[in-house]
Amino acid sequence: MSAKLSIELKGVTSALDAVEQEVIQATNQALRINALQAQSALQLVTPVKTGRARGSWSISSKQGEARDSANGFMAVSAPLLPPSSTQYDVLYLTNGVPYIQDLNMGRSNQAPARFIEGTVFKYFNPKGVAVQVIP
Repeated sequence: MSAKLSIELKGVTSALDAVEQEVIQATNQALRINALQAQSALQLVTPVKTGRARGSWSISSKQGEARDSANGFMAVSAPLLPPSSTQYDVLYLTNGVPYIQDLNMGRSNQAPARFIEGTVFKYFNPKGVAVQVIP
């Protein structure tokens, strides 16, 4: 003879939805904190002649938002991607000075080549291209 046991759990779906929203909120908050830390670190390692490149790092939620006021284009965009979901934030760490790519290629004795990637990789593990040049 076998016994049959049935258990019904009420409210589990709403409880799991609430936990999921908390996880998304915490992940987005951690992403913003890491982005601010990466921005600060990039400001410290960016070579300085006039201070323009160092002061031009910004964080935005849209790839084309940060633009250099002098020439109207964004030179570098480093996407900072959380786990894929439309509910997670996607942030871009950008610098719009036209010579930031040259600095990143090692044209200054003050910073090694690929200093942007080296700094971003300390805070994020991007998939694909870490630095994108946008005309």
